[in-house]
Amino acid sequence: MDLFLCPICKMPLSREGGSLKCAQSHNFDLASSGYVNLLVDHCKRSSAPGDSKEMCAARNHFLSKGYYHCLAEGLANYVTEAVGGNLRPVVIDAACGEGYYTAALYDHLAAAGKAPRVAGVDIAKYALKYAAKRRKQISFAAASIFNLPLESEVADVVTNLFAPVADAEFRRVLKPGGCMVVVGPGERHLWELKQFLYESPYLNEPKHYSFEGFALERKMHFGDRIRLTSGEDIRNLFSMTPYYWKTSAEAAERLYSLPQIELEISFELQSFIKKS
Repeated sequence: MDLFLCPICKMPLSREGGSLKCAQSHNFDLASSGYVNLLVDHCKRSSAPGDSKEMCAARNHFLSKGYYHCLAEGLANYVTEAVGGNLRPVVIDAACGEGYYTAALYDHLAAAGKAPRVAGVDIAKYALKYAAKRRKQISFAAASIFNLPLESEVADVVTNLFAPVADAEFRRVLKPGGCMVVVGPGERHLWELKQFLYESPYLNEPKHYSFEGFALERKMHFGDRIRLTSGEDIRNLFSMTPYYWKTSAEAAERLYSLPQIELEISFELQSFIKKS
């Protein structure tokens, strides 16, 4: 938790019992699961911003079964390579969700003999309840990725998966020469699912990013084929996708009636180095 700053006065937070406190006596209680809520501004507008309780539960159950292992492994391998000989790298998972990929990052860095300082930030408190239970060595906070409760130039790597890219804020918290990793779906991600649901399915449009203050370092692709053999897994995956909101009730029921489905999964990773 020592990475986080007070969202009110921007001073360092330190743990005192079951809460985090700054020198100005601003106090933030730790949830029973272990994350801290630093969403001061958002709390004024909503008691539970971000994804719903049901969506977070579905995503947590699906990811925990390892269906997206190829991405978790590929991402962790790349980040471990990117930090090089740094024995105590600081890695921030922005929009960390349920912490599946955050945990993979920590585990791989630790297995490589490093003592990483890893933190995950997300706006959805329901997601963080799962994330904080994955690894007690990781610090998790409810906060906006566009206003990270972190010092400037503190991070060696910032990862951003399936979320808006807050590049200006990531540039602020990264050290010179630090790495921003952006991950999104590949062209044929879940292609068979779209074929089943729609008469005229379309490929995902590739993202070609360019960010001020960053230089593109590498593009990588990870893919696999997975077989879902339970109605629960099919429902959980479907609820994770944008198609959940765009599909007719009739088509969704047809999908739920399937005993199994085999799918292509495809992911694109792009890494960017912060210019000095």
